[in-house]
Amino acid sequence: MSFLKCDKCGSNYSLEEDLMLCRNCNYPLMIQYDLDRIHEDFDFKRLSGRVRSIWRYFEFLPRIEDKFIVSLMEGLTPILDSNRIIDLFGLR
Repeated sequence: MSFLKCDKCGSNYSLEEDLMLCRNCNYPLMIQYDLDRIHEDFDFKRLSGRVRSIWRYFEFLPRIEDKFIVSLMEGLTPILDSNRIIDLFGLR
């Protein structure tokens, strides 16, 4: 079960309440995930056939309608060697 939690006062809210700020203290809410349940229930093999963007992990992101999903292909940026920095700091 995922829910919204205020890190300041500890108040909890349902994801369906569509809030960004705590009603009690006006502090930003954080999404809390039940990672153990996700690990048990989610078939991670399904990820391999998906587009390589942050939306590949849509089950783990706040729920929004498909029509609002926009991507600039962010995420999964390859790690590249920076040879000049490697040489500069003697990292070879």
